[in-house]
Amino acid sequence: MEAPTVVTLDGVTGAGKSELLSYIREHPSSRYVVPSKLTTRPRRRTDNSWEFLFVRTLPGTPDFLEWGSVRARYAVALDILHEAAADARTAVFICTDLDAVTSLARRFSLLHIYLFRPLEHDDLLRILRRRGTDPDQIRARMAEHASLGEDYLAKLPFVSATILNIGDIAYLRRQFDTLMGSPAA
Repeated sequence: MEAPTVVTLDGVTGAGKSELLSYIREHPSSRYVVPSKLTTRPRRRTDNSWEFLFVRTLPGTPDFLEWGSVRARYAVALDILHEAAADARTAVFICTDLDAVTSLARRFSLLHIYLFRPLEHDDLLRILRRRGTDPDQIRARMAEHASLGEDYLAKLPFVSATILNIGDIAYLRRQFDTLMGSPAA
């Protein structure tokens, strides 16, 4: 398989997207670029300093690919994705919006990975509370979780690969490395 120029990570709340992204960012092969995304959403207690740039509004220019997800807007600079491709590196970021994924697939060699993690109701609630998620967001995320199977089926035609999160971070990382054809760290 030819290495994709862009990899997007998808999945519902608590699937392990940010955990996997942290691993990819520190990957020993240095073949990956993890661009910071602009976002209009409020900062969470659990946010890291490199994944997001928090803004009030997005640029609204063709230099950025923009999308919405759970009452917030996101954007990624397209020049970073093009630079990564020119350097034979792969840009990896979280994107759960199918319109954005479709747009990326038209511009780049794309691998769209869905992380699937079946969580019990109480486990998800614990994750959301640890993040400091407000009650309205908790309700929205719990509704999203209730339709986990439907979310996956709706996105299945766009999914290139599925990673199963069984709660073992090392296994999550090995699946990614195997999928990308790189040795596990």
